[in-house]
Amino acid sequence: MQRERAMQMEASAEERRACACACVIILAVVLFVGMVSFLAIDNRDGLYSAAIDAVSGLDPVSELGRDPTLDPTFDLTVRIKSRSWSHGNDCFEPGTAVEVTYRGVLLASGPVEKFCSGAKKTKEQHVVAWGTGVRLPGFALDALVADARRGAEAFDVAVKMPSKHRGNVVVDGTLISCKERRVGDAAALETPCDVSRMNIPVPSPTTGRTQTGAASPTNRPNGTSPIFCCVFIFFLCAFVGLIGYGVYKTVTDGGKEVEYSVAINAVHGLGPATELSTEHTLDPEFDLTVRVSAYSRLAGAECIEPGTTVEVSYHGVLLASAPVDKFCAGVKETKEQHVVAWGTGVHLPRFAVDALVEDARRGAEAFDLN
Repeated sequence: MQRERAMQMEASAEERRACACACVIILAVVLFVGMVSFLAIDNRDGLYSAAIDAVSGLDPVSELGRDPTLDPTFDLTVRIKSRSWSHGNDCFEPGTAVEVTYRGVLLASGPVEKFCSGAKKTKEQHVVAWGTGVRLPGFALDALVADARRGAEAFDVAVKMPSKHRGNVVVDGTLISCKERRVGDAAALETPCDVSRMNIPVPSPTTGRTQTGAASPTNRPNGTSPIFCCVFIFFLCAFVGLIGYGVYKTVTDGGKEVEYSVAINAVHGLGPATELSTEHTLDPEFDLTVRVSAYSRLAGAECIEPGTTVEVSYHGVLLASAPVDKFCAGVKETKEQHVVAWGTGVHLPRFAVDALVEDARRGAEAFDLN
């Protein structure tokens, strides 16, 4: 009788341990899900935006088209909007600079003093960016004159926070890209800019307890510990789920991760009846669109990296080139960037000129892009 009672007590203790194990796992899962949900909601980066309040030095009647160089000045407002209690301050760091470009050509820049938003707050700062002796390519100048006369000029604003050095480690800086900002459009401050991390050099001045122990052979139940079984099953299910998700995404993504493409929207300086027939050298300009399409959720975002350039050639002869600013396509997204490539004093061999004239007269000219 005593032996049977002892066995019953051991079985009852085993059941209590299994029940306690299940309760602990359920509680841990609930706490984990709650913590992840809180972090997903609260632990968000701040929103950055910029607006162009006013511009001078780009009047289509007095400045544009008359002077070979421009001295533009931009009156800007930059904003930080914090969305998190746990993040604390979101800041523009010391050494930050703002740049204003039009169709890839830098027009003006200026320093941004350090300021922070505070947790769940919004702060703004007034900034002046200026340029001296700026020379616009002909294609960009014509487009800016047309936009200014229609009151539809739009500029790209980039805020650059430089990288930091912590010992031998370089911490990437922050690039805030605000595309197509119209002059006087205060609502632009409500449109968040794209934020990416990259190496940005410092600009020149302008401006419960676990208890373990051994049990005696008469008190230790036979078999494997139920806690070990529960933990093993939990991690096994998680591992199988990850493998299954990976296989599913590989199949649904079709094996394609990213696609890059470039299109030529317009060409200037290669007229068969004007430039190609009369000029010994050429100054061609190409209006391009660069596109990145990301297809795979596993690969994540796909980017055109800093230092990238685009080149346009014909029959192996380089006609034009231009830098491409960094931009990224998020998961399952397609992003585009407008680029103007130009060349100065390009000399084409006779055979290439004859072929290009013939292609241009037939409207069949085609160029290679790299």
